[in-house]
Amino acid sequence: MSRKKVLFVCVANTCRSAMAEYILKDMAGDRFDASSAGLNAFVGDTMEPYAIRILDRRLAGNLHRLHRARQLSGYLMEEADIVVAMREDYARVIRESYPEFADKVVSLGEINMPLFSGDDAMEQCYDAIKAGITELLLSEKD
Repeated sequence: MSRKKVLFVCVANTCRSAMAEYILKDMAGDRFDASSAGLNAFVGDTMEPYAIRILDRRLAGNLHRLHRARQLSGYLMEEADIVVAMREDYARVIRESYPEFADKVVSLGEINMPLFSGDDAMEQCYDAIKAGITELLLSEKD
C-alpha cells in the first residue's frame, strides 16, 4: 500500500506548515509522506527559532533542523494527494491559483501565526496543529 502524500501550506513555510510536516512525520510517517511549502516563501530559509525550539522539545529526532522553505508550485500540487492549508483563506487562495487541483485542498482550521508571541503561543500553535492533524488522520480512510 502506498503512503498518501500530504502537502501542508502556509505563507512562508518556516513555521506552521513546516511544523505540521514534521508533526505528521512523527505521528504517522508510516502512513503518510508529508511535505510543506509556502504561498510566498523565501526559498531556502530555515525554520523559525521558536518552531525549532518547540519541535526539539516535542518530537523525537532533529530532522526538522534541516528544513528549508519551498515555494508552492503546480508540480507540488500535482504530486500531492491532499493539500492542507493552515487557514481557510489560504485554502481559498490555493484553490483560485490552482483550480485544477481544488478538490485536493482542505483547511486545517484557523492556525494563526504565533511568531513574536512567545513560547506559550508557539505551544498552543503546536497543539492546534497536532489536533487538526489527528482529526485529518481519523477522517482519512485508507
